[in-house]
Amino acid sequence: IASADVPAGASVIISGWGRIYEGSPLSNKLLYSRSLTTLKNEDCATADGVSNPSELCLLSPQGRGFCDGDDGGPVVYRNILIGIASYNANACGTTTKGGFTKASYYRTWIQAIIAAFSLDD
Repeated sequence: IASADVPAGASVIISGWGRIYEGSPLSNKLLYSRSLTTLKNEDCATADGVSNPSELCLLSPQGRGFCDGDDGGPVVYRNILIGIASYNANACGTTTKGGFTKASYYRTWIQAIIAAFSLDD
């Protein structure tokens, strides 16, 4: 799990079993992946200028990104988990703001849960 934010402009990989385009069948037989680009959080701020520190801001090529059924899928940078697909408020592949939870924001909490349920006890 990432301990810090990934720099803007980095190429990251998302993957999932969801739709491959708007209106396609929900469940695929193949795992698909796409390359997206990270943006600065301020580039994804809401209309009132507020950015959410727990969201990962990604730019996806039109029609080539996160889609229905990909929820819970990983966002990976250099083989490190940096995010989790969370929701898609727009049509498939058009999400450029939100939709992805930043793993580094919840890292301490995740590690505490893992430690609490460790099988080494």
